[in-house]
Order: sequence, then structure tokens, then C-alpha cells
Amino acid sequence: MKDAYRIALIVGTTWVGAEILKLVIDTLKNRSLRTRKLLEYGGMPSSHATLVTSLCSSVFIVDGFTVSFVISLALSLVVLRDLITIRHRVDHALRQTTRLGEALNEDIRQPNLLSHSAAQIVVGILLGILVPLALSFVW
Repeated sequence: MKDAYRIALIVGTTWVGAEILKLVIDTLKNRSLRTRKLLEYGGMPSSHATLVTSLCSSVFIVDGFTVSFVISLALSLVVLRDLITIRHRVDHALRQTTRLGEALNEDIRQPNLLSHSAAQIVVGILLGILVPLALSFVW
């Protein structure tokens, strides 16, 4: 049971760190603190990529190559595939709907873009590997 708490602590810390980093980057970029950014999709780094990659990394660090690791790897691959493909398609559909609304002189409110750039996903993956690795030496 001690290992489960260790994994949860590492994953939680990594995810919260990614969210704080996202807020800091957004604040520096826009020159204002927008705490609402924590509730929005998108941004640097991808917290979804960080979360699932840190889970996979933490399970491997604590348990090694086990069934739990394989399950977390499968989950990570599904989420990362979603980040890379499906969200871009949804963003495209949102843009098309907005254009249609403009053509019809309708005000169609759309959410912000849902997808991440490749760099945002890669940085999220790197955080999800490096932070748990560093924390494993501490905890």
C-alpha cells in the first residue's frame, strides 16, 4: 500500500506542477494573471500529457515492468492519441461552425481551442518522465 501512496504523491505533484507552470507561462505571455486558465483546455505544457505520462513513469519507477505498468502505458497511449488527433478534428469543426455562423450573421459562441501543439504535448511528456524520476530520488 505504501507504493500506491508514493505513486499518487508523485503523480499529483507532477500534475499540479504542470498546472502551475501553465499558469506562469500564460501570465508571462499575456502580462496578466488569469487563474481561469487552470480550468481551460490547451496551453503549455499539456497537463493531460503530463498526468498520464507521470502515472506511467511512476508505476514503472516504483513497480517495474508489471501488469500495472502495461495498463498505465495503454491508458497513456490512448490519451496521447486523443491529444494528437481527435482534438484537432474537433477544433477544425469548431472553426467551421464559427465561419458558418458568421456567414449567416449569427453569433455562435464557441469554446477556446481544445487541441495542443506538438511542442506542448512533447513538453508535457518530458515533464511526465523527468519530474517523477527526480522525485523518486527524494521520496
